[in-house]
Amino acid sequence: MPFIPETKVDELEDTLDELELEQAMTYSLADAIREGSSVTDQCVGGWTDDDGEQMCALSAAALAAKARHLID
Repeated sequence: MPFIPETKVDELEDTLDELELEQAMTYSLADAIREGSSVTDQCVGGWTDDDGEQMCALSAAALAAKARHLID
């Protein structure tokens, strides 16, 4: 898994509302990318930059999934 700084996970987690079961069933990759990219900048040519401030779309989605406790 790409480098996901815990500080970014915590930052995003603080802004999220808890998903209800019905919402969780329709949570999509696009939703995760939008959420993750709300606390990062775009990284081109790699998964993340060295300090985790910039992430590609998939890394941003992984950040959001981690903030929602969908992955470890």
